[in-house]
Amino acid sequence: MKKHLLTILIIVSMQNINAQSEAEKEIRKIDSLEAITFMKNDIVALEKLWDLNFVVNNPFNMVVKLPQIKALMQNQKITQVPYVRVIENISFNENIAIVMGTETPDEKLAAAGVPKNVLAKRRFTNIWMKKTEGWKLVARQASNI
Repeated sequence: MKKHLLTILIIVSMQNINAQSEAEKEIRKIDSLEAITFMKNDIVALEKLWDLNFVVNNPFNMVVKLPQIKALMQNQKITQVPYVRVIENISFNENIAIVMGTETPDEKLAAAGVPKNVLAKRRFTNIWMKKTEGWKLVARQASNI
Protein backbone atom coordinates (compact mmCIF):
# COMPACT_ATOMS: atom_id res chain seq x y z
CA MET A 1 0.00 0.00 0.00
CA LYS A 2 2.77 2.46 0.93
CA LYS A 3 4.68 1.60 -2.27
CA HIS A 4 1.59 2.27 -4.39
CA LEU A 5 0.93 5.58 -2.64
CA LEU A 6 4.57 6.63 -3.09
CA THR A 7 4.45 5.66 -6.78
CA ILE A 8 1.26 7.69 -7.27
CA LEU A 9 2.81 10.72 -5.53
CA ILE A 10 5.93 10.49 -7.70
CA ILE A 11 3.84 10.27 -10.89
CA VAL A 12 1.68 13.25 -9.87
CA SER A 13 4.79 15.26 -8.98
CA MET A 14 6.41 14.47 -12.32
CA GLN A 15 3.23 15.51 -14.17
CA ASN A 16 3.23 18.84 -12.32
CA ILE A 17 6.90 19.43 -13.15
CA ASN A 18 6.28 18.67 -16.83
CA ALA A 19 3.16 20.86 -16.94
CA GLN A 20 4.97 23.75 -15.30
CA SER A 21 7.90 23.26 -17.62
CA GLU A 22 5.60 23.61 -20.65
CA ALA A 23 3.90 26.66 -19.12
CA GLU A 24 7.30 28.19 -18.40
CA LYS A 25 8.37 27.64 -22.02
CA GLU A 26 5.20 29.35 -23.20
CA ILE A 27 5.71 32.32 -20.87
CA ARG A 28 9.36 32.70 -21.93
CA LYS A 29 8.26 32.72 -25.56
CA ILE A 30 5.52 35.34 -25.20
CA ASP A 31 7.57 37.47 -22.80
CA SER A 32 10.36 37.56 -25.39
CA LEU A 33 7.83 38.33 -28.13
CA GLU A 34 6.45 41.20 -26.04
CA ALA A 35 9.94 42.72 -25.65
CA ILE A 36 10.70 42.45 -29.37
CA THR A 37 7.29 43.84 -30.33
CA PHE A 38 7.68 46.74 -27.90
CA MET A 39 11.12 47.60 -29.32
CA LYS A 40 9.55 47.65 -32.80
CA ASN A 41 6.85 50.04 -31.51
CA ASP A 42 4.22 47.65 -32.95
CA ILE A 43 1.10 48.77 -31.12
CA VAL A 44 -1.22 46.46 -33.09
CA ALA A 45 0.79 43.37 -32.10
CA LEU A 46 1.15 44.59 -28.50
CA GLU A 47 -2.62 44.94 -28.19
CA LYS A 48 -2.81 41.17 -28.70
CA LEU A 49 -0.37 40.59 -25.82
CA TRP A 50 -1.47 43.32 -23.41
CA ASP A 51 -4.64 43.17 -21.35
CA LEU A 52 -7.15 46.02 -21.76
CA ASN A 53 -6.42 46.98 -18.13
CA PHE A 54 -2.62 46.81 -18.58
CA VAL A 55 -0.77 49.08 -16.14
CA VAL A 56 2.93 49.92 -15.87
CA ASN A 57 5.07 51.45 -13.14
CA ASN A 58 7.79 52.66 -15.50
CA PRO A 59 11.47 53.56 -14.96
CA PHE A 60 10.45 57.23 -14.67
CA ASN A 61 8.42 56.35 -11.55
CA MET A 62 5.14 57.03 -13.31
CA VAL A 63 2.15 54.71 -13.29
CA VAL A 64 0.64 54.61 -16.77
CA LYS A 65 -2.27 52.68 -18.20
CA LEU A 66 -2.86 51.26 -21.66
CA PRO A 67 -4.40 54.40 -23.26
CA GLN A 68 -1.50 56.53 -22.01
CA ILE A 69 1.10 54.03 -23.18
CA LYS A 70 -0.47 53.82 -26.64
CA ALA A 71 -0.62 57.62 -26.91
CA LEU A 72 3.02 57.93 -25.87
CA MET A 73 4.04 55.32 -28.41
CA GLN A 74 1.96 56.87 -31.21
CA ASN A 75 3.43 60.31 -30.49
CA GLN A 76 6.94 58.82 -30.31
CA LYS A 77 7.33 60.01 -26.71
CA ILE A 78 8.71 56.63 -25.65
CA THR A 79 12.32 56.34 -26.72
CA GLN A 80 12.88 52.85 -28.07
CA VAL A 81 16.36 51.57 -27.29
CA PRO A 82 17.11 47.92 -28.08
CA TYR A 83 17.74 45.98 -24.89
CA VAL A 84 18.50 42.49 -23.69
CA ARG A 85 15.94 41.03 -21.30
CA VAL A 86 17.25 38.32 -18.98
CA ILE A 87 14.61 36.32 -17.13
CA GLU A 88 15.88 35.24 -13.72
CA ASN A 89 12.71 33.69 -12.35
CA ILE A 90 9.22 32.67 -13.39
CA SER A 91 6.71 31.85 -10.67
CA PHE A 92 3.21 30.51 -11.19
CA ASN A 93 0.19 31.06 -8.97
CA GLU A 94 -2.91 29.47 -10.50
CA ASN A 95 -3.60 31.51 -13.68
CA ILE A 96 -0.86 34.08 -13.01
CA ALA A 97 2.76 33.98 -14.13
CA ILE A 98 5.25 36.38 -12.55
CA VAL A 99 8.40 37.02 -14.58
CA MET A 100 11.37 38.78 -12.96
CA GLY A 101 14.79 39.76 -14.21
CA THR A 102 16.94 42.48 -15.75
CA GLU A 103 16.92 44.54 -18.91
CA THR A 104 20.11 46.06 -20.28
CA PRO A 105 19.76 48.69 -23.02
CA ASP A 106 22.35 48.59 -25.80
CA GLU A 107 23.97 52.04 -25.76
CA LYS A 108 25.65 51.39 -29.12
CA LEU A 109 22.29 51.04 -30.84
CA ALA A 110 20.64 54.03 -29.14
CA ALA A 111 19.82 57.13 -31.15
CA ALA A 112 21.94 60.20 -30.51
CA GLY A 113 20.74 62.35 -27.64
CA VAL A 114 18.88 59.61 -25.77
CA PRO A 115 18.68 60.59 -22.09
CA LYS A 116 21.09 58.72 -19.81
CA ASN A 117 18.27 57.36 -17.63
CA VAL A 118 16.80 55.61 -20.70
CA LEU A 119 20.09 53.77 -21.08
CA ALA A 120 20.19 52.61 -17.44
CA LYS A 121 20.06 48.92 -16.62
CA ARG A 122 16.78 48.07 -14.93
CA ARG A 123 15.03 45.38 -12.89
CA PHE A 124 11.63 44.35 -14.14
CA THR A 125 8.59 42.34 -13.13
CA ASN A 126 6.00 41.30 -15.71
CA ILE A 127 2.72 39.81 -14.56
CA TRP A 128 0.91 37.60 -17.05
CA MET A 129 -2.62 36.27 -16.54
CA LYS A 130 -4.11 33.28 -18.36
CA LYS A 131 -7.45 34.33 -19.81
CA THR A 132 -9.84 32.59 -22.17
CA GLU A 133 -8.05 34.13 -25.17
CA GLY A 134 -4.60 33.15 -23.83
CA TRP A 135 -1.87 34.78 -21.75
CA LYS A 136 -2.16 38.56 -21.36
CA LEU A 137 0.33 40.95 -19.79
CA VAL A 138 -1.68 42.69 -17.07
CA ALA A 139 1.02 44.61 -15.18
CA ARG A 140 4.66 45.58 -15.43
CA GLN A 141 7.09 47.26 -13.10
CA ALA A 142 10.52 48.49 -14.20
CA SER A 143 13.07 50.35 -12.09
CA ASN A 144 16.43 51.75 -13.10
CA ILE A 145 19.35 50.43 -11.07
